[in-house]
Amino acid sequence: MSTWKNYDAQQLHALTTGTPSFLQKPRERECPACGATDVRSYLYRSDRNGQPILIGYSWSTNCHRYTGSTGPLPDGLSFDDPMDDLPPQERKRLRNDLDELVDYLDDQWDRGALPQRFSF
Repeated sequence: MSTWKNYDAQQLHALTTGTPSFLQKPRERECPACGATDVRSYLYRSDRNGQPILIGYSWSTNCHRYTGSTGPLPDGLSFDDPMDDLPPQERKRLRNDLDELVDYLDDQWDRGALPQRFSF
């Protein structure tokens, strides 16, 4: 059973309204639930019905709060993805198990492969 909890609406609002945005300045951010500067984020490209989409996760390594989002891929946005080097089945397995995904992504942060680099 996962130990992760969703951010509540107020916490999510605080997390998503800060400036600069994560895309403008990728870094760990302050967690609105526990106050630790440990909120990490990861984005990847996918498609839905032939349309490009952007899927994102943000999580606190301290209090185990998280959020996920899906939206259109902004025109002109490009970025690196450390999961691109994984075999497709391994990416799918990780993306279907929140605990393993966050463990993998935390390892990527600790190794310096994350945060991602974005350009518009």
